[in-house]
Amino acid sequence: MREFTIDITRLVGRRLKGRQPTGVDRVGLAYVAHFGSRATALIRLRSRWLFFSDRDSDRLFELLLNLSDGAPSGTLWMLLRHALGSVQRAPARGTVLINAVHSGLERADYAQRLHQFGLRGVFFVHDLIPITHPQYSRAGEGERHRRRIDTALRHAHALIVNSADTLQVLQAHARRAGLGLPPCQIAPLAPPRLPPPQPRAKHWPALRVARRTVCTSCREN
Repeated sequence: MREFTIDITRLVGRRLKGRQPTGVDRVGLAYVAHFGSRATALIRLRSRWLFFSDRDSDRLFELLLNLSDGAPSGTLWMLLRHALGSVQRAPARGTVLINAVHSGLERADYAQRLHQFGLRGVFFVHDLIPITHPQYSRAGEGERHRRRIDTALRHAHALIVNSADTLQVLQAHARRAGLGLPPCQIAPLAPPRLPPPQPRAKHWPALRVARRTVCTSCREN
């Protein structure tokens, strides 16, 4: 039995629509890459929570992480139809549910399902900008984000934040709302691993000679 389950509802939904991953999505994908081998996948479809088998979860994670794949929609839909047509077993009670993209936390039934299945929610809080600076967000996003954050504060087993500043803003929001603060871990976002430096090509000196020749010719003209 795997020790984690990862809520990939947003990641799959955006992929099916052909949308490029946002910054929030890339954080979610990083958590899939890191925890995927020890996790199963969760997709929320309307009021149903679909828990995938180890094998199907691995395939879903592989498709999501393969950003060069231009058209995974058919395979994704096949996996979804397979899950709908089969009996899905929920993870063992006490399994850690990772939600790294804020997705679904604004829904009242998210906390209900969390407790129904006995899952320990660990949520990544990216920021509180829609609450603190609603002028930079879509209309209505401030209230939706407030519900997400309040759900996280009320029902999370633990929270992950991306900076000390986000933690301070979260603490201030919790005080104003009269809510407690679950255990929090600051986990700054890291850049992707860069490719190793390449050895200098042997023909570069010849290119520099050619460049000097061209520049000299330009000056003469």
